Amino acid sequence: VAALVEPTRATWAHLGDSRLYLLRDDEALAQTKDHSYVRMLVEQVESGAPAVQNAYERAVSAEGNPVARALVDRVFAPCDAEWRGIGAVPNSGLTLNQAYSRFDAMSTLSVAVAHSVEPQGCRCGDILRGAATPEDCDLFGNVCNPARPIGPCMVSSEGACAAHFAYRTDS
Repeated sequence: VAALVEPTRATWAHLGDSRLYLLRDDEALAQTKDHSYVRMLVEQVESGAPAVQNAYERAVSAEGNPVARALVDRVFAPCDAEWRGIGAVPNSGLTLNQAYSRFDAMSTLSVAVAHSVEPQGCRCGDILRGAATPEDCDLFGNVCNPARPIGPCMVSSEGACAAHFAYRTDS
């Protein structure tokens, strides 16, 4: 933060996470805002208006990177894809275009991939769709935990159940 304070006014500039507060009557009044996705999410929660927003408009346009998009369009084509807990979603995946088919291990090596099936009693699909919470699953925290994961949501530390297990608070 850079500030020029004169007898009748103040002028300031800031970058990134820098803060400037005006102290008045024992109250700190923020004069600058953080330019981050965290601030944006806090504002959405406080206003009661959740939305999908681009937190980095100064660096990332809504259209994305045109060079990268052109490359993806040249090499790949949309295809139906299976999504855990949801099932098949038309045109939600990518496959290699015909011109690049010689690089497709699935066809050139005749790789057989088994259809994924949720373990008995696992509610991962419901959790990923937001239809249930990890606490709603009878396996969660009992037989399914980070040391012995049963369902896919507990396997990696980023999984919904593993994160919930790690950061839950007993109330």
